[in-house]
Amino acid sequence: MDFLNKLLAQLNDLFKSLSPGARMTAGLLLAAVVVSIGYLFNAQSSGADAFLLNGQSFTADELSAMEGAFGKAGLSDYTVDGSRVRITKSRQAAYLGALADGGALPAGFGDHLAQAANSPGPFTSRAQQEEMMKVAKQRELAAIIRTMNGVENAVVHYDMQKRSGLNQTQNATASVSVKPRGNLQLNETQVPMIRSLVASAIAGLSPENVTVIDINGRAYSAKAGGLGGSALDDPYLSMTKAYKDLIELNIRDALAYVPGVTVTANVELDREMLKKIIENRVDPKTVPLKVETQENSMSSTSAAGGGRVGLAQQQPNAPASLPSGGGGNSTEDTRSTTNQLNTASTTNTETQMAGLTPKRVSLAIGVPSDYFLKVWEAQNPATDGQEPKKPDATALAAVEAAETKRIKDHVVQLVPATSDPTNPVDPATLVTVTAFSHVAAPEAAGPSFMERSLDWLAQSWSTVALVGLALFALLMLKSFVAAVPTVAEPQVLSATIGDDEPAAGEAKPAAAGATAAEGKDAAGKPKQRTLQRRLGNGPSLREELIDMVREDPEAAANILRSWIGNAT
Repeated sequence: MDFLNKLLAQLNDLFKSLSPGARMTAGLLLAAVVVSIGYLFNAQSSGADAFLLNGQSFTADELSAMEGAFGKAGLSDYTVDGSRVRITKSRQAAYLGALADGGALPAGFGDHLAQAANSPGPFTSRAQQEEMMKVAKQRELAAIIRTMNGVENAVVHYDMQKRSGLNQTQNATASVSVKPRGNLQLNETQVPMIRSLVASAIAGLSPENVTVIDINGRAYSAKAGGLGGSALDDPYLSMTKAYKDLIELNIRDALAYVPGVTVTANVELDREMLKKIIENRVDPKTVPLKVETQENSMSSTSAAGGGRVGLAQQQPNAPASLPSGGGGNSTEDTRSTTNQLNTASTTNTETQMAGLTPKRVSLAIGVPSDYFLKVWEAQNPATDGQEPKKPDATALAAVEAAETKRIKDHVVQLVPATSDPTNPVDPATLVTVTAFSHVAAPEAAGPSFMERSLDWLAQSWSTVALVGLALFALLMLKSFVAAVPTVAEPQVLSATIGDDEPAAGEAKPAAAGATAAEGKDAAGKPKQRTLQRRLGNGPSLREELIDMVREDPEAAANILRSWIGNAT
């Protein structure tokens, strides 16, 4: 507190010593410094430091609608950074409210379909409803494609045509126009994804009827035999790339202990799309195919003798007469017949084999030469207190030959076997291991000192300007303080001279000379000893007296003599 009180007292004395014009100028400079510092902190705290909607990217149409909503709400402290909007984090709610009031909020997944389903009125026809759902589906698919990596904007159009006749099938086609960010082009892996997305969302549409147009590149048509198709549309090329990536990944994982190793695979596929094998085998031993058994029965009966004989028995309408004796003989005969049909035994085998399988795979493996040097150093460690050893060319060549063979033997186990049994190939001949010298790429030259300085100045020019203003104000205050005129304190020298009249006569001129010496310096300018003594940064009274004695010892002696005489 004492330090503050002393400082305030000094400032008060300094302010009182200034002229009215200097006081006004100092007050204006102080006010300018305070306002500038306040503006600086306010600009830093309220600057755009966050992205709207967590950094979501917007299309050009969405940005136009959003800027219109911001202007209507009176919001202007935002910046458009590419396809995103940077705002003040503390005012994010105000921006979202402005978008909601202006109807400029970007649509989310399903919003277009929900709006189309809820918008039809009681007088909307079925054809109009179908057309509204079609437009909503197109917008929904475009919104999904815009979320893919590197896609700035997308537009989807599709059409369906019903064929007349008894078989009323639908013919559907679609086109997708994609604008990647900047001058980038679509990755070929994204083209099948877009085709599958659009074809799965539209009934009756096949991926072959979906054309993808890259605004920055080319058109991808999947029709068979069409021009401008993607390389991945060819089954042979796509399967070749898939096997190549798989084999290289497996080999690279197996050689992960070799830093900087490179693996390149060359894959040749069997060109058969599908192989179907039907095998029929006939067994020479026959087997019964059909057996029939037939039984035949025959029976005969003979009557016993008796009755009348003669002309009376043979007369017409004569009554029958029964035999008077016993019965006759009966005979029954049964025969069984068996028919058997034999046939040869057969075995039918049907085998379907996948096509486009690797027929021949060759590998080229590159190993940095630094790896062989590290292996030799690990095998020949330096003893304590000695410098590390350096191998000669013979020792290094031996290590390289041994490690190359070890790598080849390790990789051969992962090479797929050839699918041609008539032409067997030794897998060791399909693997080549080569040593290469690792040359470090030169580091990219960064920005120069002048470029970094200009960039920093462009970002911090306001801070630099305020610091310069503050220094200018301090220099002005210092110049005002240095220019304040001061009046020397009047010094009254009383000399009482007794009987020595000449001494008194000599003392008066000396006292006058001392007073003049204290009031002005050698150049004749008034000194500021009184003001400096009050402020605490000037010489003390004792120091002034010592200076006076040093400058004029005779006058000082007369003054002391007069003081002593007055005291007595």
